[in-house]
Amino acid sequence: MWWTTIIVVALLAFGIAGFVSMVRLFSQRLTSETTRRAEDMYDQYADSPRERHRRSLSHAATGPFSLIECLTLH
Repeated sequence: MWWTTIIVVALLAFGIAGFVSMVRLFSQRLTSETTRRAEDMYDQYADSPRERHRRSLSHAATGPFSLIECLTLH
């Protein structure tokens, strides 16, 4: 039937056009300029430099291996 060919071609064209418009919309949304920065968004959760230093020292002391164990693992 000749009309099924027309319907299949129209559906394919509609699907391709929908896909292209969806990709264009997503790419414009993902690459748009924004005024939000990570420094502004997460500043309220940041520790002071003193707290970060304290935490790094406490994590270094409670690591999976002590310094002696790391040197003697060879």
